[in-house]
Amino acid sequence: MDVFMSDLYCDVFHTWILGRLSEGYVVENSENEVRFSTDAAKSRVTFHDMDIIEMEITNTKKEDTEFYLHFQMNNLKHATDLFTQMLETVDNMAQRKTLRVLLSCSGGLTTSFFASELQNAAEALSLDYEFEAVAFTELPNVGDEYDIILLAPQIAYMKASLASSVSNTTIIDIPAPVFAKYDGAGCIKLIQDTLAQNEVTDEESDATLENLHDIKNELKILSLIIIRHRKNTKIAYRLYDKDDILMQNEIRKCTLHLNRDDIYDILDTVTALHTGIDAISIAMPGAIYNNAARTATFTEFTGPDFAPCLEEKYGIPVYLYNDVNTAVTGLYANKGTYENVGLYYCGAGNSCGGCGLIINGRLVTGYRGQAGELRFTLLGRTADSFDVSTVEKTIDMATEFILDIIAVAAPDYLGIYEDGIPDLEALRENLLRYVPETALPELCKVYYIHKHMFLGSLILTNKAFREKNA
Repeated sequence: MDVFMSDLYCDVFHTWILGRLSEGYVVENSENEVRFSTDAAKSRVTFHDMDIIEMEITNTKKEDTEFYLHFQMNNLKHATDLFTQMLETVDNMAQRKTLRVLLSCSGGLTTSFFASELQNAAEALSLDYEFEAVAFTELPNVGDEYDIILLAPQIAYMKASLASSVSNTTIIDIPAPVFAKYDGAGCIKLIQDTLAQNEVTDEESDATLENLHDIKNELKILSLIIIRHRKNTKIAYRLYDKDDILMQNEIRKCTLHLNRDDIYDILDTVTALHTGIDAISIAMPGAIYNNAARTATFTEFTGPDFAPCLEEKYGIPVYLYNDVNTAVTGLYANKGTYENVGLYYCGAGNSCGGCGLIINGRLVTGYRGQAGELRFTLLGRTADSFDVSTVEKTIDMATEFILDIIAVAAPDYLGIYEDGIPDLEALRENLLRYVPETALPELCKVYYIHKHMFLGSLILTNKAFREKNA
C-alpha cells in the first residue's frame, strides 16, 4: 500500500474509533492518541510514525496489562476488527467478579473475626476482595464457590485431602505467626504472592536463560512463539542481533483463534523498524514437517504455503518449528550433563499436551514430524472426556502419558510443564507404583517455558540457516 493511502486509512480509523466510543467511556482524544477508560480498565490507541498503531488495555485495580498488540496499517477492515476485539475485552473486564476468599479453622468464631479484619484491610488497600469464614467441616461442600481457601494452622494437614474435593480453587496455608497476630496485611500479601506465582510472566526471572549459557548466535533473527493459555493466546517475539536482544514484546489476545493477519501485524511492525534480518522463526503447536504445519492448532497456518507466503512477502527465510521441540531443545541446552532429555508439556486449559525428546543428543521429530504428538495415543484420543478438576486426577492423567514416554524413549531427565501439578513429589510417587526407581528419570518442574522456547528456536534456526547456506 502506498504511503498516502496508509495515512488516509489511519485518519479514517482514528475518526471511526471516536464514533464507537459511546456513553460509558471517559474519552481523551489527541492528534496521535485516543485514551478511554472505565471503572475496570484504562485503554489507549496510539498512532506512531510509519503508520504503526499500538493498542493496550491496563487493569485499573492491578495495573496489569490485559491486552496488547501493534500493527502497521495495511487494511482498514483488519484494524476495525482488532479494535472490536479490544472493546470486547474491556466489556469482559467490567463483568469480572470480586476475588472471593474463604477462611477456615477447626471452629468458625476465630476465623470470623480474622475475616472481618482482612475485609477491613482489603478495603483500606482498595482491593476488590471479599472474605468469609466457615468451619472446616463445611469446606468440601462450599469450597468450589470460592477463588481461594485459606487454612488456619490447626487444619493445615487437611490441604492434600481438601485438594481432591475442590476444583479450580487455590488453597493456601496461613503461617502460624500471621494467624496468631491476626496480621491482615501479612495475609493479604500471602494471597497476592500466591496469585503472582500462578501467572508466570517474562518479568519473573531476572536473568534470561540465554545469559546462563554460551549459545553462539551469528545471525539477526526474529523469533516468534505462540502459546495458548486457557482461553487466551499469546504471541511473544524477540529480535536477536548476535548476542543482543534489539526488540521484544508480546501480543495478548482473548481468543484461542489466530489468523495470518496476526502474524503479519508483528512482522510488518518489526521489519518497518529494523532492516537486515537474516531469518524468521515461528514456534507453534502442531506437527511440523518439511517446514510446513501439517496438523497445526491454528488452521490458517496449516499447509505447505504458509512459510513460502511469508518469505515472498518479506524476502526473509522463514523456519517453522513445533513449540515443544523448541522448548526441549532449550531445556537440553541448559542441562549439559544429560544426553537423553524429555519434556512433558500440557498448557493450562488443555486436556492433552505434547512431548519433546532429545535422545543421544539428537532432537527426535519422527515420521512427518509427528513424534511427541500425545493426542495420537489411546489416552490422548479420549483425553477431552477425562476429569482433571483436581490435582490427583491431573496427576493420574499425566502418569499415563509419562509411562508411555518412559517405555518408548527412557529419558534420564524429564521436564514437567503442567500447571495442574504444583508439586512433583506426588507425581513421582504415583509413577513408582508402575516402574522401579532405577527406571524413573529425574523429574524437574519447568516454569519459564517461553524462555526455553526462545533459546531452542535460536539454536535450531542457526543450525537450519547454516545447513541451507552451506
